[in-house]
Amino acid sequence: MQVQHTEVCRTDPNCELCEGMSSWDGNKKSLKYGWFTSNGSRARGGEFPIEATPQFVEMAVRLGRDLKLLDANGNPIPGGEFLTGLLQAAIRSGCKLSFA
Repeated sequence: MQVQHTEVCRTDPNCELCEGMSSWDGNKKSLKYGWFTSNGSRARGGEFPIEATPQFVEMAVRLGRDLKLLDANGNPIPGGEFLTGLLQAAIRSGCKLSFA
């Protein structure tokens, strides 16, 4: 993967999310979850097509994971449960997510 963007993972500051050109096709975007080894070098997990991201979210919701809408400080946004509830209900009823 040719990494074009990284950001620290919210759930673990010792991990990162990477986005870039895929290792299997230099014209396609992909994502990776990576972490740092004890000696500080970067280890990388599995790579998957960026287009699969919406389906990952759908699968998590169907398996019972709850979505939360948080502000920049990680606090729940008042009324956010209404929006996430609608999204979860739509996914659980068979609606699909997609990038535009």
